Amino acid sequence: MPVGSDRNVEGAAQPPPLGAGAAADRIAATGAAAPILSVNNIEVVYDHVILVLKGVSLTVPKGKIVALLGANGAGKSTTLKAISNLLSAERGEVTKGSIIFDGEEVHARSPNELVRRGCIQVMEGRHCFAHLSVEENLLTGAFTRGGAGAAIRRDLDLVYSYFPRLKERRSATAGYISGGEQQMCAIGRALMSRPKMILLDEPSMGLAPQLVEEIFKIVGDLNAKEGVSFLLAEQNTRMALKRATAMCWKAAAWCSTAMPRPWARTRT
Repeated sequence: MPVGSDRNVEGAAQPPPLGAGAAADRIAATGAAAPILSVNNIEVVYDHVILVLKGVSLTVPKGKIVALLGANGAGKSTTLKAISNLLSAERGEVTKGSIIFDGEEVHARSPNELVRRGCIQVMEGRHCFAHLSVEENLLTGAFTRGGAGAAIRRDLDLVYSYFPRLKERRSATAGYISGGEQQMCAIGRALMSRPKMILLDEPSMGLAPQLVEEIFKIVGDLNAKEGVSFLLAEQNTRMALKRATAMCWKAAAWCSTAMPRPWARTRT
């Protein structure tokens, strides 16, 4: 897939390029007065009948990693899909409350507009384009953003610097690489959109412990060096808290504790 020119997005403020200075500079460039994400007392209903989430509230500060913890079926993935506005594809909708990303209500925007504005989800199960090569998968992440082909190539090189294994496998068909490499590819593809925040859903699922450690280390580096905020939905509590700035606990599908809490894990 050739690297072509990008599309300019009318009215969408473009985030600073990845690798363009320290994380603190990137956070300052996008403003730090308000949290980048606020979820306020939302309810989610499927098929107009099934109440899946009730009373969920959380906050993600700019430039931080927040871990959303809970058992399988607690509603973590549904919470992320509500934020990225993907519920309609599964006959779901937010019926109460509000979700504010970067100062704007997300339901005023389509999912692709949210990506342009800097909010992108790496879904559970990785969902790479199996018939495309690794590099072609990465380039699809730059489809909606603004800028020139040279800028895309620079960001591609930056992704390869964080994921050197992907550079070695750049010509391989994505459907035939390992699960860990597919997870790296999915995160790298998200980075190509120049995100302000990544919603990362179960990145450790089905991976060997050594690969999980490697991927979480890269997530920490991306947060520290590039200023990318993360909302991390994860069952692996130990690994999530090792990298997270704060946490909230999804106790059940209809209940979530709001954060910050006095017992939230904080790193300095």
